[in-house]
Amino acid sequence: MRRLTTLLVCMAVLWQPADAAAQFLSVGDFDFSLTETVHADSHWGETVTYQDPATGETRKDTYDFFDIKNRLNLSADSSWLSFGARMDSAHFFGPDGGEARKDFDETYSNDLTLEKVFMRARRRGLTVEIGDVYGCLGKGMALCVKKLDELSIDTTLRGAKAVYQEGVVGVTAMGGVSNIVNVGDKLEERLDDPNDLVVGLEGRLAPLQWMRLSMHTSMIKDKEQYDQILGGNFGRQSLSMVGGTFSVPDLFGFGSFFVEYDRMTNRSISYEYDSTDKEFQHSVHGEEGNALYAMTTIDWGLFHLLGEMKWYDGMGGDGFVGANVEYREDGTSEPVYYGALPPLEDDQLFLQPEYYDVLGGRVRLDAELPWTNTVLFVNYAYFDDQVPDEVETVGDQQFITEHDYFVRHFYGGVEQRVDQLSIVGTLSAGSRREKKLGHDWAMRHFAGDVVFPLFGPHSMELEGRWETYDDTVASDFSISRMAATYAWAPMFSLSGVYEHSDEPPTQGKENFVSGELVCRFRSDSSAKVVVGDTRGGLRCAGGVCRIFPPFSGVRGELTLRF
Repeated sequence: MRRLTTLLVCMAVLWQPADAAAQFLSVGDFDFSLTETVHADSHWGETVTYQDPATGETRKDTYDFFDIKNRLNLSADSSWLSFGARMDSAHFFGPDGGEARKDFDETYSNDLTLEKVFMRARRRGLTVEIGDVYGCLGKGMALCVKKLDELSIDTTLRGAKAVYQEGVVGVTAMGGVSNIVNVGDKLEERLDDPNDLVVGLEGRLAPLQWMRLSMHTSMIKDKEQYDQILGGNFGRQSLSMVGGTFSVPDLFGFGSFFVEYDRMTNRSISYEYDSTDKEFQHSVHGEEGNALYAMTTIDWGLFHLLGEMKWYDGMGGDGFVGANVEYREDGTSEPVYYGALPPLEDDQLFLQPEYYDVLGGRVRLDAELPWTNTVLFVNYAYFDDQVPDEVETVGDQQFITEHDYFVRHFYGGVEQRVDQLSIVGTLSAGSRREKKLGHDWAMRHFAGDVVFPLFGPHSMELEGRWETYDDTVASDFSISRMAATYAWAPMFSLSGVYEHSDEPPTQGKENFVSGELVCRFRSDSSAKVVVGDTRGGLRCAGGVCRIFPPFSGVRGELTLRF
């Protein structure tokens, strides 16, 4: 209760600056802006495992802990020059004393960092940036460094970037060392900056009004962490990509076309102990890979067609989406992404595969029914591994050492608008079969949502999704989520969420209930409080998917913009 009171007091105190909007500052040609985001959590029932120094036994303590994370952004903009900085802080308050406290302090360390700083100058067709920069080449398969979430997934290059665009010719050059969010919302333990060297170069040309061409290359030189790859383990040394794109933005007036190809060279290093020389010997390994992605759209009257295909070969393992693995002091790790391969899957799935060495594609057709405000849609996606099962025989038994995998996914549904009543609703259902690591899953899913007005600025939204999995090897299970949201536009919304999962292992908890309150006391400032239990699970954005852990407690977030 004390942690909850502290969180609510923090929220109440920080609410007061909302009246400071009049402090917006302009000096000469510069407009200054300030954004303050405070994220506070009160965790309930966390478990810490440690070894009792007196008895040597392994013990577990259950305790509550509180943390508060802060993001302070200051920026100034003029017609030709912009600059800004961001200060991050994180503070953790854990159990009182004892070995549990010692273990807690080793896992959760406080942080105060000048996280981002930049300056950008623009003149005619040239833009130059120094400090922390973002940028993507092509579709992002060769290199893409961007912010997906300020509180969790935010990678920049601390270096420089230059973009020149004049008429039909364009050039982008960028490079620096990687700088990530050190303490995020997903894993709250501190993760140091990888300091990998990342560079990229792209040239663009529009020789004809209907044609766009580009060539690009990138290189990632990982900062080798020798203590983590001793004893025969692998660590990536470098990854380089070279490729190009061809696109037709307007395909005969009724569609578009885009294709990108990239060639990857991946270098890994391993260390093995030589008992003769009594020292570690290292060896460098090389791997080649290919990535081909194509997309076309066709709009023909009431019909809209989207087609995508991909061929990723050798893009897995250490080359996975250009990701390097960063290690913590406790031996756990977290991938750091420098690229994004289009997944071509339904991003609403509770369980989504990470298949990157596959050949596949998808087709989606939307059809508008005249005079009804009804849209019917169907989607079919498939993916096939490029390597078949490999069987090893030991005695009289056979074992599959390399598993073939594939996905077949079909779903369809209807979107309906009732303009007279301002009602919008969607229903969908589908079936998906997936073979992976010896498992053969058959999944069925149903989903629906509807938004409808109550009176005046008041409205309701109801949504739900249910997925059931039949597994030929392990136990069957299901995952579902239902939510109801009341909104008083534009100032207020209140949501109730129920989640269920009996996916093994359930760890004794299958049902999760939470509530969320959002207040928007200005158009660009808000406060949010979440109370209860959340299941955690997959969250995807921009071709990057991460598994977020479950949460039990109170979570508050306050964002003020001036």
